[in-house]
Amino acid sequence: MMFAKDSELATKANDVLTTLKNEGFIAELHEKWFGTEAEATTSTVEVRDMPKPKS
Repeated sequence: MMFAKDSELATKANDVLTTLKNEGFIAELHEKWFGTEAEATTSTVEVRDMPKPKS
């Protein structure tokens, strides 16, 4: 998915992805499709801040 960094929709999508990561759902999908556990330091598992638009 691609959104403008300051898009309200990007914030909403990020919130949903954060919830899915915290519930372990994204990691489960990774294991199902790739046959291996996702590394804990990847964006598949780790919740990260959205990039800020450059001023």
